[in-house]
Amino acid sequence: MDKGQLETIFVWIFVALVAVLVFVYGIKMVKNITDLGEDVKTAKFFQDFEKKVNEFYYLDEGSQKTESFWIPSWAEYVCFRGTSGSFNTVFDDTTKVFIDLNTGKNVFLVPITNPEIHMKNVKLLENDKNICAKAINGNVDITLINSGGKVNVK
Repeated sequence: MDKGQLETIFVWIFVALVAVLVFVYGIKMVKNITDLGEDVKTAKFFQDFEKKVNEFYYLDEGSQKTESFWIPSWAEYVCFRGTSGSFNTVFDDTTKVFIDLNTGKNVFLVPITNPEIHMKNVKLLENDKNICAKAINGNVDITLINSGGKVNVK
């Protein structure tokens, strides 16, 4: 084999390695962008929900309306911690631990994998009992009720 042919083989091996590295890096970046998009959906849900609760707080007592919210695709339920009762939904062990440890948070998306992002305390919301709303195709319908000085969900 000539010296030039041997150098060409090493060049092609180097080009193949660089192409594989670029491909792997590209896949990693696409996954990161997708995860970021889901985090944005989570933050947007909490922002929109809190805005609606604030609106209902200032309505007449007894006012109620079912609102529709978009949630991240991974979320199966939106749950609300109440002052009594237990959840009728079966949670995985990780979610149970996060619920028990974060008693100051009253709204959360299930399953919980990151309590900093998936749980929030909505100040004007004070539910009488624990309740969960099932997500259907990335959408959840929640009935908000003004109960005189507080807002409940149904």
